[in-house]
Amino acid sequence: MEISDEGLVERVKRGDARAFEILIDRHKRMVFNVAYRILGNRDDAEDAAQESFVRCYKSISSFRGGSKFTTWLYSIVSNVCLSEVGKSRWRQEFVELNQQAEAVFPELSEGTEPPEDIAIREDFREKVRELVRSLPPQYRAVITLYHFKGFTYKELSEILDLPVGTIKTHLYRARELLRKAVLERFEGGI
Repeated sequence: MEISDEGLVERVKRGDARAFEILIDRHKRMVFNVAYRILGNRDDAEDAAQESFVRCYKSISSFRGGSKFTTWLYSIVSNVCLSEVGKSRWRQEFVELNQQAEAVFPELSEGTEPPEDIAIREDFREKVRELVRSLPPQYRAVITLYHFKGFTYKELSEILDLPVGTIKTHLYRARELLRKAVLERFEGGI
């Protein structure tokens, strides 16, 4: 029978290093994926994932079980990434544009269409990719966790340590900034 995350956390608190290895094995892909979505660079995401596990281990005694372990871990990963995103080495885009474009502009979702339309849509996505880079980091993080990881407003509130109202505002503003940028780009003759 598999031990729950919370059971493993209790074992780690008692000094069981093997239990922490199991937690790492269980969640390393998820931690890396979140870091990669926010930072957009494989090397940076690997560094952030490693730093996230180090911070997790150092602060595991503060985990009280008020939320799921994964929610707590996501908050560590998000904080590590957001604290690093302002540094000059974190310049790569943080999110797969195809998914972002469809999340913000659902009318672009794939269907059966002529090759010319597919090429036009792909060109549009490439141009939106450039615009996504200009979003402020807090908006990128909220969009990533909401649209790609499927977290609820309440979960995002716990992860990012922000009120639910602020989460909703960040999502709204991020979508609006992206829409305005796209419209300006179209009017300016992409």
